[in-house]
Amino acid sequence: MQKSTFSVNFFIRRTRLGKSGETPIMMRISVDGRYTELSTQRRVPVEQWSQSRCCATGKTAVALEINRHLDNLRSKASEAHQNFLAEDGYVDPFIIKEFLLGKHRRQRFFFEVFEEHNARIASLIGKDYDRTTYHRYMLCLRYFREMMAKQTKAEDFPIRNLSHEMVRDFEHFLKTKKRVAQNTMIRYMKCLKKVVNLSLANGWMTVNPFAGIKYAEKKVIREYLTMPEVNRLREKEFSIQRLEMVRDIFLFCCYTGLAYIDVHNLRPENISEDAHGRKWIRKQREKTDVGFYVPLL
Repeated sequence: MQKSTFSVNFFIRRTRLGKSGETPIMMRISVDGRYTELSTQRRVPVEQWSQSRCCATGKTAVALEINRHLDNLRSKASEAHQNFLAEDGYVDPFIIKEFLLGKHRRQRFFFEVFEEHNARIASLIGKDYDRTTYHRYMLCLRYFREMMAKQTKAEDFPIRNLSHEMVRDFEHFLKTKKRVAQNTMIRYMKCLKKVVNLSLANGWMTVNPFAGIKYAEKKVIREYLTMPEVNRLREKEFSIQRLEMVRDIFLFCCYTGLAYIDVHNLRPENISEDAHGRKWIRKQREKTDVGFYVPLL
């Protein structure tokens, strides 16, 4: 179990003094230099509060009840700190605050959350996502596992532990070990960032590890064939039938303007004939029944 600094202090809000002369008592929980505050749901007259001892002064029934309540909160916070640290190996003041407020959620783990996210993507293939997007998320998860396997033997880790340093390590891993280009690396980092944003929105993380990180895509100058080069390719004879098929598909894309994925999904029912006997390719747009036509040359 790692070492962790922990402290609980109580103080009053002098700026929120009520008409009765009482002011609210606040609780500050500090863990490893980070802190959060919450109300103790108790009020006390300013003159009956000792900041040096963090308690109400006097022996009245009200003062004794306030001090018992504060001692109880301190004890619960201390016990929660020890339990979370023993179970998860990590704790921050916000987790303890949620526990005291009765809002504590089960600790979520990084690969667990990533796998659940990818399963949701898989169920929406053909609706909100295509298979290529799903494969990119799966590759991102696999590559992150590979990186972590080289750094630690742990099968998973609390998603709250995902740090700025780990994000930078993953970027370096993609570029050096997987040898991906800048723009491809950015696509994987976008996958990771979506899982992070999901976790932040659900309260599973409190610190954004992507804070201060910006990526810039490199402008890609795409080469294109001239018409004489296309004609040379069309007249080229190949001894291997497979290469002839690849050439024919490529030329088909050139002549029709269709992307490879559209040609891959092309079916006989997409070919229609007009009143003049000319054949057309009818390509369905996503999420609509409206199609457009590309003439078959």
